[in-house]
Amino acid sequence: PTLKKYFYEDTMAKRADNPFEKLSNREIQIAKYLLLGYSLAEIRKVLNLHSSTVGTHKIRFFEKLKIKNLFELRELIKLYQIDLTKI
Repeated sequence: PTLKKYFYEDTMAKRADNPFEKLSNREIQIAKYLLLGYSLAEIRKVLNLHSSTVGTHKIRFFEKLKIKNLFELRELIKLYQIDLTKI
C-alpha cells in the first residue's frame, strides 16, 4: 500500500507540471498532425510552411517534452489526458 501511494503521488506531481504548457501553438499543431498520421510533407502543405520549419518545430517540441518518438508522444498524451480534438 505504501508503494502504491508513492507511485500515485509521484504521478500526480508529474501531472501538475504539464510539459505541454511549454509548447507553442505551432508546435502543438504539428504534434497533432503527426499523431493523426500526417507526414512532414503533408503538414508543410496544410500549414503552408517550409519543410525545414516543420522539422525544426518537431525537434523543439520533442526536446521540450523530453521524448524521442511518436510512441512516447502518444504515451504523454494519455498520461496528461490531452484531448486532441480541443487542440
